[in-house]
Amino acid sequence: MNDPVPRPIELQPADVHNLALEANVHPPDWTNPTPQERYNLVVIGAGTAGLV
Repeated sequence: MNDPVPRPIELQPADVHNLALEANVHPPDWTNPTPQERYNLVVIGAGTAGLV
């Protein structure tokens, strides 16, 4: 699987509330963990709410 090029997040206006939101939901130093080769997962009914 190819990793897509990440796009920068732009929240407007860049006030203290939006900057805090961005820091909480997308930390600047976050790196995705290396996935395992195989998962033990069964998904049944993966429609709109199938994974909820």
